Amino acid sequence: MKNLFVLTLLFAFTTACKKEVPVPIPSGNTSVSVVEGYAGTYNGLVILDVSGVDSTGVYKYDTSYAYSVTVLDAGENKITIQGETAVESIEVNDSGHFEFQDYNRNIEGDFRNDSLYLFSGAISGSYEPPPFYQNTKMSFAGLKE
Repeated sequence: MKNLFVLTLLFAFTTACKKEVPVPIPSGNTSVSVVEGYAGTYNGLVILDVSGVDSTGVYKYDTSYAYSVTVLDAGENKITIQGETAVESIEVNDSGHFEFQDYNRNIEGDFRNDSLYLFSGAISGSYEPPPFYQNTKMSFAGLKE
């Protein structure tokens, strides 16, 4: 009886949860249907993984936080992304995928249905005192307002 009660409670909880969140960040092939008109504000979650080594030793931390990205149309199959820094005139292919370099980071992303997904990886370091090495991975999944 106790298990039946827990199962019923779990079912009620999962069906009552808000469903308007972007799907989890997938791995593998990302080519699916694309929404026409990418412009808008995408609200979602940034996941940041940082690991490295410096004069105090090895470190690693992970964090996540809510974030908004504004996308503007910049011509046919081109967008401008506004976030911490504005990245202008990025070409978007027919499947909604784009890729660009920003300082020392490779950034790629794609639009699927009404969601925006961004992925970034960066390696940084210095031989100058104090020497350090750092590897940063970032992902963003946001739903269009």
